[in-house]
Amino acid sequence: MKTITAHSQHRLTSYQSKVVASTTAGFGLENMDVMFLSFALSSIIAELHLSGTQAGLIATITNIGMLLGGVFFGVLADRVGRIKTFTYTIFIFAFATASNVFRKFTHPHLPLSLFSRNWCSVANMGLA
Repeated sequence: MKTITAHSQHRLTSYQSKVVASTTAGFGLENMDVMFLSFALSSIIAELHLSGTQAGLIATITNIGMLLGGVFFGVLADRVGRIKTFTYTIFIFAFATASNVFRKFTHPHLPLSLFSRNWCSVANMGLA
């Protein structure tokens, strides 16, 4: 009977260790947007006097945007290249984040808030 042993002598090179560390940090920072939303949602509900349905819609729009962004920008990256796609998503994320400033002035206009939040999510998953 032949036994299979694990290769326990494989060590990561310095470059591989840096790649693993930067990838781990990147994934952590990428998901910070969703984590901050979950922490801030109770304050957002109190400040804007939102119902539970409206607050749930904000979280749902975020997740749907991340799904659509991951699929769309993944396909786009396969067609036009990752560098161009990454550049596009950086610009979309920057403009969508800047549009969030106007949410303060458009409180009664919840659809605009959801629209800008959705585009932040789409671009965020495109950055993945």
